[in-house]
Amino acid sequence: MPDSTFPSRAALLKHKRDQQELGLEFPLAATSIGMERQIVARIRRLSLVDRSTIKDLPEPVQAVVWEGLKDLQKEQKRLQEEGGDPQSLLEGLKNNERMLLAADPFCVAAFIEPQIVATEADLADNPDAWVVTDLAPEDRLSIFLICADAESEQAKRLKLFRPRRVIDVPHREAEPVAPAPIRAVEPAGGRVYAEPVSGL
Repeated sequence: MPDSTFPSRAALLKHKRDQQELGLEFPLAATSIGMERQIVARIRRLSLVDRSTIKDLPEPVQAVVWEGLKDLQKEQKRLQEEGGDPQSLLEGLKNNERMLLAADPFCVAAFIEPQIVATEADLADNPDAWVVTDLAPEDRLSIFLICADAESEQAKRLKLFRPRRVIDVPHREAEPVAPAPIRAVEPAGGRVYAEPVSGL
């Protein structure tokens, strides 16, 4: 009898598809400091273990990423030897310019929403996008850590993106009403995804 603690293969494959298509919720903690509400982006996790991911990057960028990975490994080793807190890894890397250069192409590739571009010149094709340097350094490095290490604190906190649901108001038994069509509400500052809204 199969072990019920494991998902079926179909469920596992669906989860993998959802990770790529729906993406993961990534709170932009540092970028959001001082705002009324924290910005939550949608990202895909790109695996640095998969060398084809890096080979898809432009050649000059590949060298920067490899150097960044070396710096990351050195900092992780130093933390382990000193018995440091894994969360302090970001502090150790924050002022490392090479790490930020390595992190930036992964932010550009990983973000689903908002879309991220590499330079201000790229905004000509997509004026609604953000430039990668608009993001706080800590958030850019967090993306890189997530890509480099699935066991990192940052990666462990990720949740699958779920479109926000409009909460149904309980309907009256005597007045059944057909659900309204799907609608998307787009307030200033970002999109809200809605599912069919039931009648009141």
